[in-house]
Amino acid sequence: MKQCNLRLIAGLIIVFILLVTLYLFYSVNNVPKETFKTIRPTIFVVTVTNQPEDKRLELLKQSLLNAGFTSEEIKILSTGSTFSWAKRMDEWKKFYDSCDPEDIILSLDAFDVFVLENTREEIVQKFKDSGHKVLFGSTTYCWPLFCSTCIFKESNKNFLCAGTYIGYAGVLSKIMGENKWDKDVDDQCYFSTIYRDQPDRGIGLDTNSNLFQSTTTSANLNSDKKRVTNVDTNTQPCILHYDSTHPTYEKLVDHTKNVLKLW
Repeated sequence: MKQCNLRLIAGLIIVFILLVTLYLFYSVNNVPKETFKTIRPTIFVVTVTNQPEDKRLELLKQSLLNAGFTSEEIKILSTGSTFSWAKRMDEWKKFYDSCDPEDIILSLDAFDVFVLENTREEIVQKFKDSGHKVLFGSTTYCWPLFCSTCIFKESNKNFLCAGTYIGYAGVLSKIMGENKWDKDVDDQCYFSTIYRDQPDRGIGLDTNSNLFQSTTTSANLNSDKKRVTNVDTNTQPCILHYDSTHPTYEKLVDHTKNVLKLW
């Protein structure tokens, strides 16, 4: 009798295991495939302009789509009929305040930036790997000249460039909330001063062009298979910034398409 009970219990256990195995097999094979996709980090690309019909902006937007960003992730903010650095900062602040603090913001100039193909995830990863809360592109020249960061500049130093940066929305919102500006502000002088005077903010400069390539037309670059290598730093930036050149649409197309052969 005792042996019979043991066999019954063992049989029930085996049946239970089989039922659980079948349930799990059925459940896994009926979960929508989308469930297993890698969760994409929340990132918004922000640019501010008063000329939304400019063809250079269309070139930037197309490069962003080719990089892997969705149209919902690309935010074109407007300053109305006129543009000023103060209005651009006002729009930045309002948008950053509306975001989740952990959202990643990629801020780009509207008319002189080109993003390389299939680099969305790489951009996010390079930012996270930098260890900074906000990472700015950098240049070897200082601007604007009236700013104290230029007046008292050190030789052979890299300087912050506000035309390309990436950071957490909550950090950017807090920085801008605690450092007020007036209508005469220059955004680059504003952030350069904070970078110099408030080192605890977690702001960094991409001095090796790991993510942002500044002053693109004068940099020592090689281009191959739709990627660009900075020969001097041996890095492959994801974003090209044609700062200081104020390129026309035709010049942007010529350099990105015919010189660098990126599309």
